[in-house]
Parts: sequence; C-alpha cells; structure tokens
Amino acid sequence: MRAKTIVPCLALIAACAGGAAPTHDTPPEEQPPASSPAADAAPPAHAPDAAPAATYDGRMAAADAAPAPAARAAQLSVGPFWWCVAEPGRPVRCGGGCARQPPAGLTAQAVAVARGFACAISNGTVTCWGNAPTGAPKITDAVELAVGDAHACVRNAAGAVTCWGAPEHKPPADLQARAMAATTAMTCAIAADDGVRCWGPRPAMPPADLKARRLALATQLSDARGGRRYGCAITTGDDVRCWGDAPGTTAMKAREIAAAEGFACATGLDGAVACWGALPRFGPRPPADKPTSLSASFRSAGALLGDGTPSLWGDPQ
Repeated sequence: MRAKTIVPCLALIAACAGGAAPTHDTPPEEQPPASSPAADAAPPAHAPDAAPAATYDGRMAAADAAPAPAARAAQLSVGPFWWCVAEPGRPVRCGGGCARQPPAGLTAQAVAVARGFACAISNGTVTCWGNAPTGAPKITDAVELAVGDAHACVRNAAGAVTCWGAPEHKPPADLQARAMAATTAMTCAIAADDGVRCWGPRPAMPPADLKARRLALATQLSDARGGRRYGCAITTGDDVRCWGDAPGTTAMKAREIAAAEGFACATGLDGAVACWGALPRFGPRPPADKPTSLSASFRSAGALLGDGTPSLWGDPQ
C-alpha cells in the first residue's frame, strides 16, 4: 500500500511547487470497461467558506448543500491536484491538495483551472487568482476560458479569442472561434466553419478534415516541451476523434470529452462516462452515476454528480 501512495504524494509536492511532476514508478493499467460506483455515504457538511475536503473514494465533499440539478448549471474544472466549481448564484468553490482559493464571494458562470492559478468569468468579466499570468483583457462579454501552465485565453461573445501570459500562444489574427481548449504546449479552437485550428510552441496539428463541436487537449506535464501531447474532439456527428500522441479512441457517440496524461474520457449520449487508455493504478474509477461537466488534467479526471458534488478519479486530489 505504501508503494501505491508515495508516487501521488511526490507528484503533489512537485505540482504545487510549480516544478515538473515525476512520472509513475509503477506501470499504469488499462481502464476496464466497467466503472465502479462512488461511495454511497453523504458528504459531510462544511461552513460556506471552507474548502471541500477530499476523500479517496473518488468523491469530494461539497462545501455546502447543492441545489437540484435542474435549478442551476454548474461547471467543474479539474487542474493538477486541485479543482474548482462555478455555479451561477453561488461563490466559486475550490478544493484539492494544491487548491488556490478564489476571492471571497466571487460568483462565476465559468472557471478554468491550471497548475498554479485559475480564472473565472463573472458577468462577462475575467478574474484570475493564484500565480496567474498578467495581462487579462478588460472585456465585459467573455463567454469561455481556456488555460495552460503559463497562459490563459478568453473567447468573447463575437468569437474573438485573446490570449495572454505567453507570446507563443497568440491566436491567429483571422480566427473567429466557437469553442476552444488549451494545454501547456498548445491551444486549439473550433472555427466558424467547424474546422479545428491549433497554435502554440509545440502544437499537435489536427486532421485537416476534422469538423468538431467540442475539444479537449492534454500535454505530459512532466515534460511539456518534449513530452507527449494530443487532442480529442467530438465531431459534428457526435463521434470521438483523437490525434497526436493520443491513448487511442472510442467508438461511442459522445456529448462531452476530457483529456488527461495517458487517458481520455467521454460522456456518452446516455449520460454514462467511459474512459480509455491507462488510468493510474492506485486511483478510483469513474462513477456509475451519470454525471455532468466532465473535466480532466494531468493524471486526474472528474465530473459533477447529480447533487453537485465533484467525483474525481485517477490520481488522488
């Protein structure tokens, strides 16, 4: 048991410190087709401003009571060893071993978590915290965020994309985007014609004939400049298509997609989550529930359960 816990602990220290995370000491295993259910125990109550506490059954305890799923649309963003949830009308809540707490009382419609910082959209404006890159645009119509280790990008309501923090992530001048995703080595966007365009210091270029409606990207965090990087997309026909150093693909029709180091996950049209590639051996597995807001980063992935509780799998958070 000791050998299984020492690797995530060392990786946690390195990731929180901003350094490169070590690779696995034990080989990963292939993700089995069946997923194990999350624990049935109800999450403990917390004070409204307290960070949610982690448990190792794949479920994180909520900071406060969550509303019925139909009442609000919440969004989860998983970063290396921490995560945040944006839920309209409620303060952003973050947890995990490397959590950087947001400004007190910040409410947001979207959030994006990187290794040492996070950014959120609150009523069309961008707010970042932690060790965030400087230069966020002063706009009032932001609709989407994407972040890497040292840069962030925002898309406005008209489709214009602005990136800051790393000059090599400057987007094409003629880009009008419908969706986007970012990682350390590259940023990609779905253009107005549904084609995918990528840029950055080491982009994995997508197939020229790809037409997509959702994107997910991943870079090996321990070696961002020379490591593996890949992307996956949900096509306009709801198929999953991956490129670069991808861990394979799946034949399922999907509505959400997420990419991590060594594995990827998708939410099927029936709401069930399936993963492929190599999940860390010592971590939990996707829940048997039908969660929403799928997200992944580094060697972890997660989604929101029906009560608003984040359920995480892969490396412990």
